[in-house]
Amino acid sequence: MKNLIIGAVIVALLAGAGFYVYKAGYLNKYLNKVSIMDTPTVVKNIKSIQELSTACFYEEIIQSEPIKKKDSLIIIANGKVRAGFDLKELGEENITIEHDTTLSIVLPDVKIFTFAINPNDVKFIEGQKANNEKVFNRAIAKAQKRIEEDALKDGILDKARESGKKQLTELFKAFGFKEVYVDIE
Repeated sequence: MKNLIIGAVIVALLAGAGFYVYKAGYLNKYLNKVSIMDTPTVVKNIKSIQELSTACFYEEIIQSEPIKKKDSLIIIANGKVRAGFDLKELGEENITIEHDTTLSIVLPDVKIFTFAINPNDVKFIEGQKANNEKVFNRAIAKAQKRIEEDALKDGILDKARESGKKQLTELFKAFGFKEVYVDIE
């Protein structure tokens, strides 16, 4: 019985000491310590990303291109448009860090990075590529232009802005900033 009482007293003392250390904050300097880099280092690391794609648009279209009076080349083309932020344009003047807790960043406006149609994925409905290389290239160029126009009509640039602001805010908060302000030029 005596050993049981001594054990209970030791457990109570250890619990009390642990509670005191916790409340006094002695462990805070070792736990959850976040180190924020200085502004030039942050800019350098962000610029190394170069392009931050924040929106994509995919479309499959049918494009017709006349060959002769009654003949034409008809293709099905799959296209992709990618938009986002060109982070190479960032400078130190675009990023402000205050008290290691607040980050403000002004990003360059979004832009279209790529309009891609892979000619190897093009399906021919009518006509043949081998016999009509110039006509095929014109059809691809027109299909690419249509896909680009459709992406812009669909609001790819606005989607890229909103998605980018959200992604970067979450990313910088994960890096330890309590407040993050993302603006776009």
